[in-house]
Amino acid sequence: MGTIGSGVMAARSANSNIMKQVLAGIGLAIGVVLLIPSSHTASGESSGESIAPSVLSTFQTGMVTDLYNNHTIIEIDRRAYKFAPDSVILDIRGRRLEPTDVVKEAEVKFQVKKESSDRIDKMVVFFPR
Repeated sequence: MGTIGSGVMAARSANSNIMKQVLAGIGLAIGVVLLIPSSHTASGESSGESIAPSVLSTFQTGMVTDLYNNHTIIEIDRRAYKFAPDSVILDIRGRRLEPTDVVKEAEVKFQVKKESSDRIDKMVVFFPR
């Protein structure tokens, strides 16, 4: 029985590694898109925002599971985060978003501030279709 259990665990680990590689590849592909500065934000203003693929590949990945307090608190994979006052939130085209633009069940890639593990300073939102 131990051999079968070991085989199952090895298969799960391999599948997990493949998924991480796929997500990293998607992140790099999206990073290429984000390198092209957008000419307009959601409000129509020029944004000029971009995130390099090498930086995007270091971001955490998750799904928005809830939003609280007028979107100042965002729950990602059931863990609560706050947006830093100077946070940058972009869609996949590099357009600047406001916290109120973020919706439940959106996939996100995000980075937290180095000095605080619960404050998001950069985030890319992949809206559900």
